[in-house]
Amino acid sequence: MNVPVLIIFLISNLPTMASTMYLPSLPEIGQVFGSSESLMKLTLSVYLIGFISSQLASGSLSDRYGRRSILLIGTSLFCCGTLLCMLSPSISVFFCGRFIQGFGSCAIASLSRTILRDLFSGKELSKFNSYNGIILTLGIVLSPLFGAFFQDIFNWQFSFLFMLVYGSLGFLSIYKLFPETNSHLDLSALQFSNIFSSWKEFLTDRTFMANTIAAGMATSGIYVYYSITPFLFQNDFELTPVEYGYCSLFIVSTLIIGRMINIKLIHYKDLSEMMYFGNLCMVSSGLILILLAIFQSANIFTISLLVSLFLLGAAIVFSNSAAGALTPFPHKAGVAGAVYGFIQMLISFLVSLALAIPQGENILVLSTGLFVCGLLSFILYQKLVLKTAIQYEEKT
Repeated sequence: MNVPVLIIFLISNLPTMASTMYLPSLPEIGQVFGSSESLMKLTLSVYLIGFISSQLASGSLSDRYGRRSILLIGTSLFCCGTLLCMLSPSISVFFCGRFIQGFGSCAIASLSRTILRDLFSGKELSKFNSYNGIILTLGIVLSPLFGAFFQDIFNWQFSFLFMLVYGSLGFLSIYKLFPETNSHLDLSALQFSNIFSSWKEFLTDRTFMANTIAAGMATSGIYVYYSITPFLFQNDFELTPVEYGYCSLFIVSTLIIGRMINIKLIHYKDLSEMMYFGNLCMVSSGLILILLAIFQSANIFTISLLVSLFLLGAAIVFSNSAAGALTPFPHKAGVAGAVYGFIQMLISFLVSLALAIPQGENILVLSTGLFVCGLLSFILYQKLVLKTAIQYEEKT
């Protein structure tokens, strides 16, 4: 395995850490800053605003100037935002740090996909997306657990110190060892007419949009889980931060199982079949959970089990949606990856913003959020893919 892939596997966890490691500390951070539960949920939304803000620029800039330099800038911004969060004297400064963290994280997440697209394509790309997904999922699984231990042993700031050290090591690895992977530098990538033309091409491509929307809904489901459960499990079910970390370890580990299932089945099934299966898992888990919530039959075991099923489906959707969306655009991989990520995270931001508004019991909000994300992903993907297949048959 070559050096760029190894470095991508190393740094791709930075955005995940920024999203999840501090979650067990959310109630404590709220107490320190004297902030409400709804305001603390907005820390995730602010992070996503920063993420979205740099999404489009990072893709076009990497097509024009190369992946390496933009990756270095993104990693350095991540470290600066992390430092600001760690030293925040107030919630407003904390929000600023979260925005900068998100701004830098975007380049890391977006270019991680794009660089893999530089190196691989088709089913090979799906396979390496799954490998990267397993590593990224380990970060999703372990980050809340690490954050819980840091909160229990030290304080909430130690999670940000850990991210700062890890991000600095990533920066040094890129600076010393990472070569340029973009062999098709586009000198006109920053021209408005070309950007507009590329956007139009992507937004009118049904396959691209079907995969992108599905990825956005799957990501939104994960943010639904992470926005609600720190308060649901710790306040309503009275778990300690460490107990919440272990519970999250069990739930989110199904993302790894989903990635491994995809690696095995992708050799026998095409991408659309795998997407159908993943979407079916998401919508069915949300439906069952919302029924249990309505009849007040949900408990921590059933919630954990059904959220795990949703995440298993989401892992399969992630592995195949990126390959399905980006493979048709080898010479526009940077901007394609940016548009893909922009739409994906815009959907997630809107969902996280809605979750910050008080809407009743946490369990009902969780179940409804997962069901809606799964249902929209299932319906829109099937509709767009079916129309594409019909149009193709008519042409041939």
